[in-house]
Amino acid sequence: MRNHRDLVATSIAAGICAAIILVIPVEGVRIPAALGLCLFLVGYALTAAIFARLTLEWTHRLLLSLALSLATLVISSLLLHLSPGGLQTGSWTGLLLGITLAAALIAARRREPAAGGTGLRGPAAGGTGLRGPRVSPIDAALVTCALAIAAVAAVIALTPLPAQDAVGYTRLWALPAEEVGGGSVRIGIASAEQDLTAYRLEVRVGGEERPLSSSLALAPGQERVLEISVERRSNGSAVRVSATLYRLTRPGPPYRRVESWVQ
Repeated sequence: MRNHRDLVATSIAAGICAAIILVIPVEGVRIPAALGLCLFLVGYALTAAIFARLTLEWTHRLLLSLALSLATLVISSLLLHLSPGGLQTGSWTGLLLGITLAAALIAARRREPAAGGTGLRGPAAGGTGLRGPRVSPIDAALVTCALAIAAVAAVIALTPLPAQDAVGYTRLWALPAEEVGGGSVRIGIASAEQDLTAYRLEVRVGGEERPLSSSLALAPGQERVLEISVERRSNGSAVRVSATLYRLTRPGPPYRRVESWVQ
C-alpha cells in the first residue's frame, strides 16, 4: 500500500483499535476504540475499495463510510450469532479488522492504473482523492443527520433498558477474612434487582440473643461488603456467624440467609 497514506493510516488505526478492545479492560477507553472501528474505519476501507477509481467529495465519502460500516456491523453480527462460536468480543473484533485490512489491500490494488494505459485517474493520482472542503447545504444536512443517527444508535446500544417481565435477585454471601489473620468475617450483598431496593441485614455472632442490625439501599448492580469482628473462644472452637437479609418493601419471611464459621 505504498503511496496510499489514507489506506495505511486506516489499517494502522484499525489494528490499534482492535488491540485496545481486546487488551485494555477500561470501558472508557474501549468504547471509543470500538466506535471508531465499527462506525468508520471498516466503512472507509470498503468505500475506498468499491470506489477506488472515482474521486469522491469528502462529504460523500463520509456518508458512504458510515453507511457501509453500519451495514457491515449488522451483517457480521448476524453471521457470528449463527456461527458455532457465537457473537463474542474477540470474534467480531477480529472479523471487522480482517474486513478492514482486506478492503484496504483491494483498494490499493484497484487504484493502480492499468498497464499500458492511463486508466481512470482518481484517488491513485493524488493519494487520498479528497477534494477541497466545498460543502453544499444538502451535504451538510445529510452529514449532520448521519452523525446524529450514529450517536443515538451508540447511546441506545450502551444504555441498559428496563425489562418489565424480568425477575431480579440479590446475592448474599459470607466468608472468613483469612487474609487479615482471622477473627472476622466478610458479608457481601450484591443487588441484581430491577430498581433501587432497601434491605435490613441482621448478623448474629455465636449465641448472642440480640443480632447486629443495619439498614442499607442498593441500586441495580451495586454491592456492599461489611466486615464483622468475631471474638475467638478460649477453647479454640469455631464461632458460627449467621446473616439474615430482609427486604423492607416486602415485610415477612427472610429474603436471604447464610452462615459461616470462624475458627
